[in-house]
Amino acid sequence: MNEWLDTISAAGTLVAIGTSLFLLAQGQRDRREVASERKREQASRVTCWAEWNFDWEGATLAQPACPSIRVRNTSDAAVYEVFVDLIGPADGQAIRADIGAVGPGATARWNYEEPFNTDGSVPDALMPRLFFRDASGQEWKRTARGVLVPDPGAVADGPVKQLPRQGKAAE
Repeated sequence: MNEWLDTISAAGTLVAIGTSLFLLAQGQRDRREVASERKREQASRVTCWAEWNFDWEGATLAQPACPSIRVRNTSDAAVYEVFVDLIGPADGQAIRADIGAVGPGATARWNYEEPFNTDGSVPDALMPRLFFRDASGQEWKRTARGVLVPDPGAVADGPVKQLPRQGKAAE
């Protein structure tokens, strides 16, 4: 009888230890998820898109608008070293548009002012990919599909044509 009690006691101890280890692992996983969400908080509030700019100063009768990239930062802190990689509508070449810093609550605009075919699909065909550094120094990439991921660095960059920085209008 004493042997049975010892066996039951040992089994109970093992179940308690197993439960404790499971709960400890679950708590650590939860803390990591919360830390990851906190780390992504500012970056999740920075986005970009392509659209036609009908207020373009270089508009002509033949070309009343130009493709434009907009970068919007709805966070409470600036983002830095902002640039956008896109596909040039004229030749399909990879282009890097240097945006610079974008302040909190600001929207920056970059116009594609080189000649292009006006077939109506140009802004969507630019496929902009946004790269930036948040206020804590973490580098991020938002893919052409809008997915936010940590920036893998220059190793993953292909050859790009660097275009000069333009003046930007904040809204």
